[in-house]
Amino acid sequence: MNYGELRTKVHGHFKRVLERAKARRDELGPYTELEKERIDDTIQLYEMDNEDYWDLVGKDEVAKQFRSFCNATGVPQKQTRENAWVILDEIRKAWIGFHKAMLEHDKTFEEYDFSTKPSAAVSAAESAQPIFDTDPVKVSNSRPQALSSPLLSILFAERKAEAEQTGQWSAKLLNDYQAWTDLFIELQGDRPILDYKKADARDFKNVLLELPTNRNKLPQTIGLTPSDAIQAAKDHSLPTLSVSTVNKALGRLQGIWKWSDCPSSGVLGQLAV
Repeated sequence: MNYGELRTKVHGHFKRVLERAKARRDELGPYTELEKERIDDTIQLYEMDNEDYWDLVGKDEVAKQFRSFCNATGVPQKQTRENAWVILDEIRKAWIGFHKAMLEHDKTFEEYDFSTKPSAAVSAAESAQPIFDTDPVKVSNSRPQALSSPLLSILFAERKAEAEQTGQWSAKLLNDYQAWTDLFIELQGDRPILDYKKADARDFKNVLLELPTNRNKLPQTIGLTPSDAIQAAKDHSLPTLSVSTVNKALGRLQGIWKWSDCPSSGVLGQLAV
């Protein structure tokens, strides 16, 4: 992949993240002054030297952002060290553009602009139609388009970006959301959120119930896939996740679905142990 192709992928990915974030901001309204200050501080951090910035955020965050971007764009995760730094540099620059664009978007709340002309003239026939068209056939025909949805990885990136902007999540909470979302994607695949069914949530819960505690720290399970870690737990009689931890994981995923206003947002909550 050449540099131009990489730029195209970065632009396309962050364009989708930005549009979703703008739509969400339209629902929430203008930033507070404190939120604007935090965004300015965030931009200053991203404007550091590339390697200095990623060294500051830490290896875990580097790995998460790199993996999330690759999963969302199809860029192979296996890269030379030099290429990995180039990709990370583009991600860093894209986040700068994202936050600056959100600040510009916030300015649109300060006034109303009626100077923009409509993209197309409305015909007499169109103007005669009622404002609220309740024809069931027309509603039915429009429904499939309304049900299009982003990949879970993209949706989570948008939720994470909003949480970072508003200070809603602590670093610990952010890592917790990231870990459970990554595990869900690893097990059920990165798919449009409306493609997931109750069976996917049930499978996730069943894996959690057998997953060993601290699997990324125990010598018997570190580095293993979830299925291999489960088998190792059985072989070595290792303790598994507590009921409260399983329910917390399901709750984290349900929180992402609820934030997206997804019709199936209650599926994970219904599976609480």
